[in-house]
Amino acid sequence: MTLSRRYALTTMAGTIALTATPFGALRAQTAPNGTLRVAVLSIFDVAPCFAALAQGYFTDEHLTVTTTNVSGGGAAMIPALAGGDFDIAYSNAPSVALAVARGINLRIIVGSPPITAPPATVALVKRAGDPISTGKDLEGKALAVNALGNVQWMVARAWVKATGGDPDKVHYLEIPIPAMTEALTANRIAAAMLIDPFLTIALGQPQKYAILSWAFSEVYANAPIAFWVCTDQLVQTKAPLVQAFVRGYRRGVVWVNANRGKEPLVALLASYTNVDSDLIRKLTLPPASAAIDTAHFGIMLNLMRENKLLTKNIDLAAQVYNVS
Repeated sequence: MTLSRRYALTTMAGTIALTATPFGALRAQTAPNGTLRVAVLSIFDVAPCFAALAQGYFTDEHLTVTTTNVSGGGAAMIPALAGGDFDIAYSNAPSVALAVARGINLRIIVGSPPITAPPATVALVKRAGDPISTGKDLEGKALAVNALGNVQWMVARAWVKATGGDPDKVHYLEIPIPAMTEALTANRIAAAMLIDPFLTIALGQPQKYAILSWAFSEVYANAPIAFWVCTDQLVQTKAPLVQAFVRGYRRGVVWVNANRGKEPLVALLASYTNVDSDLIRKLTLPPASAAIDTAHFGIMLNLMRENKLLTKNIDLAAQVYNVS
């Protein structure tokens, strides 16, 4: 199996590729009271949404949810959301903040699991045996991220600075995550920000690759990675449907956490990511969460301002739509 062809990873830019998941069609005729068109990514973090679809939790709320995989990530999703192509989307947190700063009135309705203590699902990786241990060691060298100007790039720069290096003296290359280990092997880069399942694959080859740092845990702990968002117009006109989605999603979170390390969750993840079940069993998956931790929004916003991604102050916490 070639994972790069079968596993869509979030980036800050890309071409929209639309493929309806089987789950949307599965429930399409069973919830006559309302329909929501949801933009998703084929990644592990959205498991509660697919669990809620598969277990009928949205149907219990008299809600039909249809899903579309959008490979372009937040930068592609938010214009489509604002343009009315979708009702709800899963977007990386910096893209949401940038959209709000540009006057798009998004509402944050569900959070995602933050990265805390290692082992995490993302890490800076180097070649085994390379004498690199700090950001200072990376000066003059290349570091791979999945997209320039996104959360990986921002965290990489913060880690270089925190460990004695000058972020402006590191060369950041935009490389698709499935191709990063090949770039390491070919000496095109000195380090790469890898996420699962590719992180687990790399660490299964200790003769070739090693952890340089759990950078997210060191400089971005508890800060937001992504949000489920909708427009304020949807909240104003279809609040009951938004509330039904959040309630169903929260039940999906409970199901995912009850099945961590068990075959039902393995089967669910394999069904929509197309990652091999044997590989999924090797992953250390964090607990699912729907919580929105506004207390740590400042970590992201400060890094965005420091790296000139954000040029104005915004009250992102004011965009949270609380569902009781």
